[in-house]
Formats: sequence, C-alpha cells, structure tokens
Amino acid sequence: MFRWQFSFRALLFAVLVVGVALTALLSASDTAANAALTVHFGLLGLGIVGAVVRRGNARVFWMGYSVFGCGYAALVLLYGQSLLTDDFLVWLDGLRTPRHVGAKVQAQWNGGSYYPATIKSVNNGWYTVVWDDGSSDSLLTASQITLNPQQVYRVGHAVLAPFVAFLGALAAVFFFGDRYEQRRDESPNALTAAGRAD
Repeated sequence: MFRWQFSFRALLFAVLVVGVALTALLSASDTAANAALTVHFGLLGLGIVGAVVRRGNARVFWMGYSVFGCGYAALVLLYGQSLLTDDFLVWLDGLRTPRHVGAKVQAQWNGGSYYPATIKSVNNGWYTVVWDDGSSDSLLTASQITLNPQQVYRVGHAVLAPFVAFLGALAAVFFFGDRYEQRRDESPNALTAAGRAD
C-alpha cells in the first residue's frame, strides 16, 4: 500500500508555490503570465526527464505529471474558455475586481467585447458605467465588469496548469503506483535472481 509522505522542506516549497501562484492570479499581469508559463513548461521538461530516468512510484508520478500537464495545456489551446476551470477563474476575477464608484474597469458592451469604463454609480447590484470613448452610460451587472478578462484567463490557465498536472501525478501514483512496483517485482529478472538465491 502506498503511503503519502511529505518533508518539511516540501511543505515550505508548496506554501511558496501557492503564494506565488495566488499573487500571479491576483495581479493578472503579462509578467505573471509569462513567468507561470515558463515555470509550467520547465516542469513539463523536468517531468519528461523524471519519467525516463526514475524508477518505481517516482517514475509513475513524473509520467502522470507530464501527461496531465500536456493534456491540460492542449485542452486550453483547443477549447479556450469552455473548461470547468474557467468558472473558477471568473469567480476569482470577481474577488479581485474593484467595484466601487470611480473604479477604472473593463466593462462588457451590449453582451459582446469588453471596453474601458469608469463606474459612475452602484444601486442594488447594478452598476452604471461611463465609457471612456464617450458612448452613453450603460447599466450592467457585476459579472459584466472586470479588470481585463483575457489577461485573467491567460494568467489563470498558466497558473492552474502545474496544479492540474500535480493532481494528475498524484492520481497516477494512487491508481498505478503499487501496480508498477508489483509488476517490477514479478519481472523475469527478479524471478531469476530469486531462483539463484535458493
């Protein structure tokens, strides 16, 4: 039976990674997106090397990390903003977007694209925004106001990709780790070595 073990150093590293990831998600800047993507692709490369050179459960972990990491990146590229993780990113964007009178935001114009605007008034969950281009004021809901929606998705998926890959790696070890160890123990080399020992 596989037993989960974490060192104190691994725990500190995990806290650091989660802190940096949350900071990147909340800032939603180009630098944060580029840094998160660089780390993700670096970890995928490390995962491929780990899958080749490691043995046992460590090999299963890195195989799972690489498969799930590449799979999530491919899904994001193919399906764009129609994944379950997008709902989480929209929720997170709602937490970080200032929605007070005078806040500079990106607001949705007639259910379509987002354009720069300023919140003029707030009344029972409805927001009156003044468009920066001088168009007439619009009455919008909170879900139609954001800081920069495309940047939120770009940074969000870049940050979520390593976490999805990590969860996939843990699932691979949970479901296939012991089996791999049992198969290796039953290999012809192991049987031959056991026969010679008798």
